[in-house]
Amino acid sequence: MGQYMRNDKQQPLTEAMYHILLSVFEPLHGYRMKKSIETITNCRLILSSGTLYGALINLLNNELISKHSISEGKIEYVITKKGQKVFVEEIRRLKLLIQDTEIMKAL
Repeated sequence: MGQYMRNDKQQPLTEAMYHILLSVFEPLHGYRMKKSIETITNCRLILSSGTLYGALINLLNNELISKHSISEGKIEYVITKKGQKVFVEEIRRLKLLIQDTEIMKAL
């Protein structure tokens, strides 16, 4: 069990991890993943190689992604079923935060 699952309770994903999971519903290697994230976020999130590969290691260790294939020396990664479940739960958590904010603004 890795750092994002403790006592059967999911810990919040970092922004980098969230966007990595978002980008690997189809197999991608690191450089294409980095470029995909930059496109999705309109360059608001630009991951350094160290941040990207550190996050990939954590996601692999937590079984949220897996190595899909190696082509031309590049490893492609893809989200796992467990990763999909964690991703959906993170979206639910973020929606609740927005809902809480809207309630507070109305008070």
